[in-house]
Amino acid sequence: MSDPEITAPWLAKVLKTHVQAVQVTPMGGETGFSGALFRVDPVPASLGAMVVKGPSPIKQLRDVMMQSGFYDREVQFYRYLAKAADVPTPQLLGVDQLPGMPPILVLSHIDDARPGDQARGLTPEAATPIVRLLARLHGRLANHPAAADVPGMAQGADIAAAYAACWPGFQARFGEYLPKWLAEIAPDLGPQMAKLQGELARAPVTVLHGDMRLDNVLFRRDGSPVFLDWQTIVRGRAGYDLAYLSAGNFLHHDQGAIDCLLRAYHAELSEQGWAAYDWQDLRADYRRGIGFLWARTVTAGAQFPFAQGAAHERFRLALERWCDAAECCGIVDDLRRATAV
Repeated sequence: MSDPEITAPWLAKVLKTHVQAVQVTPMGGETGFSGALFRVDPVPASLGAMVVKGPSPIKQLRDVMMQSGFYDREVQFYRYLAKAADVPTPQLLGVDQLPGMPPILVLSHIDDARPGDQARGLTPEAATPIVRLLARLHGRLANHPAAADVPGMAQGADIAAAYAACWPGFQARFGEYLPKWLAEIAPDLGPQMAKLQGELARAPVTVLHGDMRLDNVLFRRDGSPVFLDWQTIVRGRAGYDLAYLSAGNFLHHDQGAIDCLLRAYHAELSEQGWAAYDWQDLRADYRRGIGFLWARTVTAGAQFPFAQGAAHERFRLALERWCDAAECCGIVDDLRRATAV
């Protein structure tokens, strides 16, 4: 998908309405690396500003996304789950998809909102509106009939085998940044990643966002969040989304502040009527989620285009934050014991 392909006739076909002309502006930059994003201002203006979201122009990344089914998952969310979730997110206006090709989405544009920035990060205290919105998402989709069609956390590739295959490439790119404790045990962590994955897939589960980076959040003028990018939705235990938010974005990790945040989440979850997920389970799953994110860090770092430039620096920063989160929540001793057996 590129600027010249977004024409008035194409948009009219997707939207099934008359479009006289379009003005197309690329957007997204590196924060939209898994897809190509364009703002479209159509004529007549009454149609409102839109965002066209196509697959990544980077073949390596596009192939991984297609093989994993991530592009199709986003369409699945918008068509079958978004209304029930009732969280602020763009509206799906239309989809264009040819057989065997990734979908191209036309979404409503969210006005008067600024994009989040994973590199800038945020404090645990500032994350309360995000975790309350996550609680609404999780609570409302926990027992939704369409949730059964969302892939489960433990479905797909053997994570231990994937970890072993990706570790050499990851080590070559990012090994110099690992603290001593992690460098010593990381080559042997594949089986423990599989164990943590299985624990995060046990009931009770719900639909998770799966990629809670600040780059996937907009903030309105009043500070309220809007969630973007539903390509990695997955069924699993809710603590994983909270672990992802913390490990990738927080400027510092203080367990007392994080416990306060988890309690705010759990209070909102109770308001949503999902009583099956108790406080102790949430806290344990947060910890498991931090641990399992190491597998995602290694596989993404080896497969995605983070080898140089600004993307490399952003990934290095996320890696540093994960290490801080792991040390704060106490998962380090568990990982050491697992590799000592």
